[in-house]
This record gives sequence, structure tokens and C-alpha cells, in this order.
Amino acid sequence: MIKLILLLAGLSLFIVHHFGGQVSGNIQLISLMAGVVLLGIPHGAADLLVATKNEVEKNKHFSKRSFHINYMSRMVLFGLLLWVLPMVGIVLFILFAAYHFGETDINKYKENSLLGKIYVTSYGIVILAVMLLSHARQLLPMSGIFHSLDNQELLINSIERYRLFIFLAIILTFLILTGFYFHYIQATIKSGVLMIGQLFILLFILYNLPPLLGFVFYFVGWHSVLSLKYIVEYLSKDGLTTGKRIAHQIIFYSLLAIGGMIVFAAAGLFFFHKSAPTFYIFLGLAVLTAPHMHIMQDMYNNINCKRKLQLNSLINPYLS
Repeated sequence: MIKLILLLAGLSLFIVHHFGGQVSGNIQLISLMAGVVLLGIPHGAADLLVATKNEVEKNKHFSKRSFHINYMSRMVLFGLLLWVLPMVGIVLFILFAAYHFGETDINKYKENSLLGKIYVTSYGIVILAVMLLSHARQLLPMSGIFHSLDNQELLINSIERYRLFIFLAIILTFLILTGFYFHYIQATIKSGVLMIGQLFILLFILYNLPPLLGFVFYFVGWHSVLSLKYIVEYLSKDGLTTGKRIAHQIIFYSLLAIGGMIVFAAAGLFFFHKSAPTFYIFLGLAVLTAPHMHIMQDMYNNINCKRKLQLNSLINPYLS
């Protein structure tokens, strides 16, 4: 139901932007910053609680000190990678983000096989390809790392010239993988059609929205809302974590993350390219997301393991 509401909201945003007067760049930027603060960052602010629950599910001891050291170390290492080797860092981040988006959107079908990992990554790559490639001329100059490239215009023109072929190749690969994967997990045709239909509505919305507005819709409106829903359900299921404790945790760590992003953005503007403030918002999100993705992956693995155990417990009595 929540996905249907979000899709209707996205279609409404598309109608407003195209038929009710285009949303200005300033409003898009304000919406992005507000959305990141209100939903984007909070959906990762419960990582301590989620990590604690992950270890409890595995019957392992959880150390808050080790968690914080590990969490901060990953952020620092990824931040250094983006600074020293920005292109390598961005490519890795795109691959990790693709996997993260895929496992959130289609976690019902996700499993730990190699085919499953490849499939959810291909789903996320389809989403990112539409958001990034369809707006290459607007997005590449926004990135400070491209200012030093002599052939920036050639790169943009090449992407625009071949983007239809790139889109078709990515979507065709995804559809082929869908056939193999759904045959492998023995999913019903109806569930596959519903998932593909949902994806193509998402792609239609993202393709027809300007890049910032598309990012606000997908990352803030779609991904963050779904993630928060799954996180709250996961933490509340055994009754050990109250809604009040979840809210306090999210507020506290959201404020810390926002403060860290402000410091990171200020450092970026001071030391690097002052003409790319939006780019440093995304870099800040990338640094914050690096450790968050691993924690969420463990959460979805635990959810799917429990789902399988429940299905087996329902099936086994009929087989015995």
C-alpha cells in the first residue's frame, strides 16, 4: 500500500512540474536539503539499534565501542578514497548504492546467492542510470572533479549520443536477469509482472523529472520512507525496542550526522571547488552511507532468513 501511495505522489509531482509550472532550481535545492534532513539522514540514524539487533539475531555479543570505531573508520576511509581517488570512489559508491537501492526495493525476493546479489545490483543500476545518464549535461558540470578534465564537453556529448543504447543495454540485461532469477527462486509470474510494472512507473517518473527533483522523490520520498518502514518493523517485532527509543535514537544521531555533513561540506568548499556546493551534499551523503549500507545488508539478510524459516515451518507439516 505504501508503495502505491509513493508512486501516486511521484506521478503527482510529475504532473505539477510539467503542467502546473516548472519547479525552480532554488525550490528543488531547498526541497533536497529539507528532505535529506527530515528523512534521508534519519533513515540511517537508527544504525546503532539495527546493528545491535543484527548481532542479537546471530546470538553474538554486541560492543557499542567496537561499533562506533568500525562505523567512523569506514566513513573516514571512504572519505579519504573520495579525496585521493575521486573517480574510483564514485564508481564504487555507485555500485554499492545500486546494490543498496535494489535490496531495499525488492528485498522480498533478495537472497544471498551470487545470482541474487547480481540481480538486486542490476535493479539499482537501472534506477541510477535513469537518474544520472538522462541528465548528464546538468550533472557532470556540477561535479568539481570534472572541472579539471580537458575533454569534459566530449565526455558529455558521448554520453548524450549513446545514452539510448546504454539504457537499452542496461534494461535488456536487467530483464534477462529477471527471467533467470525468477525461474531460480520459483517466483510466480504475477509477482514478477507487478515488480516490473512498479519499476517502469518509477523510471517514467525519474526520467521526466529534473535531476534534483528526481533525487528528492527517489532517495527522500521512496527509498528513505521504505527503509524507515522496514527498520521500524524489524526493531519493533520482538517488542524489546519501543517506538520512543527508536525516535530518540534517530533524532540524536541525525543531529550528529547533520553536524558532520556541515563540517564536511564547509571543508569541501574551503579546500576544493567553491562552485560545486550541491556536489558536496552528495559527497557528504556518500560518506555517511558507506557504513550504513553494510548494516542494512545484515538486516535484510536476517529478515529473509526468518522469512524462509517461517515458510519452511508452514510447508514441512504438509510434507511429513
